Amino acid sequence: MWVATRREQPTPCNQKAAPICNHASAAKVLKETCNYIKSLHREVDDLSDRLSELMATMDVDSAQAEIVRSLFRS
Repeated sequence: MWVATRREQPTPCNQKAAPICNHASAAKVLKETCNYIKSLHREVDDLSDRLSELMATMDVDSAQAEIVRSLFRS
């Protein structure tokens, strides 16, 4: 791996430290990504529950019900 500084020739990085840093960074990004996906999954589950409750209390022939159905068709 090479690091270029402004107007200087590239110089080699510490070859032993770079893979460790990259591994740690990749692990951190992977963990953050997994946590974000889990958060999105919980949010979808919550919205699904709320929508189910709303649909259960709604008249199936109402304008509101038609709006909800149209959202599903989109």
